[in-house]
Amino acid sequence: GGDITVSSELNKGSRFALNMPLSLACELDTSESAEPLPQLAGSSMALNGRALLVEDNTVNRIFVRKVLEKAGMQVVEAEDGREACRHYGQDSFDLVVLDMQMPVMDGYETAQALRDRGFDGPLLALTANVLAVDRQRCLEAGCNAFLGKPVRVRELLAVCAQLLNPSEVSVSR
Repeated sequence: GGDITVSSELNKGSRFALNMPLSLACELDTSESAEPLPQLAGSSMALNGRALLVEDNTVNRIFVRKVLEKAGMQVVEAEDGREACRHYGQDSFDLVVLDMQMPVMDGYETAQALRDRGFDGPLLALTANVLAVDRQRCLEAGCNAFLGKPVRVRELLAVCAQLLNPSEVSVSR
C-alpha cells in the first residue's frame, strides 16, 4: 500500500521518497501477530514465574511483555535501571530481561546493581550491539545470556526457558 519514488539530476544529486501507511502499535489488533507464538502448553518453552522487564522503548517493552505473558509468565515493567532497582527492592523475580542501552541507568549498571543487591537469578541482556565484544561486556556485567535485537519470539522463549530450567532445555546456536 506504499510507494517509493526516485528523481535524479546529473551532477546535482538524487532524491528518494518513501510513502508508507503506518499504524501505531497500540491501535493494532494484536490477536494475530506477524510471528505467531509456537504452541507452548506442555512444551519446553512454556514459562512460569515472575519476570522483571527493563526496557526504555515502549514498543519493545510491549512486544517482549506480550511474548512472555503468552508463554505463562507474570511480567513487571520498568523503563530504566533505577526503576528496576526499586521494583527489585519491593518484589522478587525469577528472571530479569534487561535492555542494555537506556537513559538514567543503563543495562550494564543495572545488572551490576541487581547483583550487588543480591539478585542471583538469571539476567538476559537484550541489545542491538551484537559483536562478540558486546556479548562479553554483557556477561562481564553479570548477565547470564545475551540476545540481539530485533528480538525474535522463538529465540526469546528458548533462551528464557533455558535460563529458568537449565536442566530441562538445551538451546542450540
